Amino acid sequence: MGRVLGRGEYLGWQEKVAEIVKANAEKLRRFQKRIIENEELDDYKVEIIRLYENLKGITTPIACAKILNIICPNFFPLWDNAIANAVRVELAHIKNYGFDKSVKIFSGGDYFRFMVGIKFFMVKHADIISSLSRQYQQKKLRIVDECLWSLVRRPFYLIF
Repeated sequence: MGRVLGRGEYLGWQEKVAEIVKANAEKLRRFQKRIIENEELDDYKVEIIRLYENLKGITTPIACAKILNIICPNFFPLWDNAIANAVRVELAHIKNYGFDKSVKIFSGGDYFRFMVGIKFFMVKHADIISSLSRQYQQKKLRIVDECLWSLVRRPFYLIF
């Protein structure tokens, strides 16, 4: 994150992020108590998108997810460019899903749709994710991030 945010165009991002965090402290405290797989995400859609967009105004779209995950590690999933691009490519063909693979900037709506997919994945594979979380002493969302990171960076012939 520092490699990108260290560029001149992002000077002062730390102070601006601190201001956004302070302005949204109550909301973030509520999200800190939430676990993504236990929540009805549609109930928080507007808040999630707004938080993400506020951060995106001063950092990169990928940094937004990282900042939110640092503050609320059980609710906001991580993504990086490779994961976000892979998700966009995979879901762009689904009518009305909302991803447009020709658009290069990730929106709060994209991140919300990603969260919905992550929740679905976590619920579907709850036993294995919980087991790996205990085994490696990592948050469940970190396990999911590592899984996705491995998938998008390896040739598929290694997986099949």
